[in-house]
Amino acid sequence: VWRLVCACKTFWGMETYVWRLACANKWPELTARMATVPDRMFKAQQSRWRKCYEMLSLREAENALVTEWGATFPEDPISSTELVASTEVADLTESVVQPPPLQKEVTPHYRRVLVEWMIEVAQEWKLESTMIFQATRYLDSYLRTKEVEISKFQLLGVSAIRLAVSYLRPQMKVTPEHQACLMEPARYAHVCDGAATEAGVIAMTEELDGMISKSMRDAPNAKMYLRCLWYTISKTGISGCTAEDMHVYVLAAFLLELGQTDLAFSTFSHSSLAGASMSLALEFYGKDPWPVSLLAFSSYTSECLVEQRKVIARAQVLALASNVRDIWYRFYQNHLYHDKRGEWDRLLAVVAHRGANFVEMAFGADTATRLAASTSRNMADQPVSFGDQEAIEAGMLRILQ
Repeated sequence: VWRLVCACKTFWGMETYVWRLACANKWPELTARMATVPDRMFKAQQSRWRKCYEMLSLREAENALVTEWGATFPEDPISSTELVASTEVADLTESVVQPPPLQKEVTPHYRRVLVEWMIEVAQEWKLESTMIFQATRYLDSYLRTKEVEISKFQLLGVSAIRLAVSYLRPQMKVTPEHQACLMEPARYAHVCDGAATEAGVIAMTEELDGMISKSMRDAPNAKMYLRCLWYTISKTGISGCTAEDMHVYVLAAFLLELGQTDLAFSTFSHSSLAGASMSLALEFYGKDPWPVSLLAFSSYTSECLVEQRKVIARAQVLALASNVRDIWYRFYQNHLYHDKRGEWDRLLAVVAHRGANFVEMAFGADTATRLAASTSRNMADQPVSFGDQEAIEAGMLRILQ
């Protein structure tokens, strides 16, 4: 019996060594980072390095799906307009993602407007919340590959939603009848208010489907990662959160959904964007924004999420999204967490008003001050024309780099 026990210990020791060596050979920096996580953060110490290998393999596959915009968008004329009087602001880098020439008519601002509208449609139709993240991923993949006429841009957006609906997962528990109803092309043509036909919706969906890889179709999206992350945080008590702190999760989900409107959203892995949204939500409520123990569940440190936090914070400032905000506000204003009314009131204030709530967290106090000083007119949510909104966005982008 003693020999058997010794043999088992030797076997488990060799397994740990082999998996750790495999991780170190493939991802030396990440392995060194994972080695700093205490053993107690893993359910079984013997399998920690196997789990690390599986998680890092998933991250590697996920990174292959990010969008490198490169030469995609036309030069935006508003980027050269003198929108900000301050020389200090005007000297800043003009754009995080430099706009190039594949798209002749579609600009990053048009994309932002379309994604806001797609989110609104998905909410009005009460689609499963992960679908819009898939649809946005398909939209960006198409924009990176083929030129789109502005007259067909809205058609592309609804077709991306329809394609996401067609890939419903079994665990979503949607009946075949309901899915058939959701796939009806007439629904998508009608919501475009004359900008698309049923035949056009069918043809664009088929074209999109032919361009989307199986790995992209099957890959988890940001909302799925956010759910898993919140489950881990609420069950383990990391950052002092419990299942009763749903306001933290809802805020992170709201920030993540609006984050899709930022062009740079698709240049990062969805798991890191979910982590950035959760980090901002935790910090907003005065909790540890990213405890080191989360490394065991995400493979990310707080330093890994700096740029992603900027993307999420910038989208919260730039996305007017009045209808989207209104839907969120109406849905959560009658929450049942009366013992945490103060926390929910703060959440509803963020949802209702576009503002620089998270700029200081992601960019620092100096940037937040400059943004407030140079865009005071825009932070009041005054009604503006489409051209004015585009100019406002360009001015704010010059600051939020």
